[in-house]
Amino acid sequence: MKTLQIGRESIGFVERGHPWIRPDRWTRGLDRLRAGEVVRLIDERGAAIATALADPAAPVC
Repeated sequence: MKTLQIGRESIGFVERGHPWIRPDRWTRGLDRLRAGEVVRLIDERGAAIATALADPAAPVC
């Protein structure tokens, strides 16, 4: 499974149960994903946060 690194703000959204994240300056790897692809969200240390569906063309994913 591919990974998508997300920043602290996005991690906070996920931990509060929000279904979307907004790519920010800490987001790494979104450009190599396809819409609908299952990815593992990770923090800057590589720790798993959640599993998600990617949508690289959307303003939120």
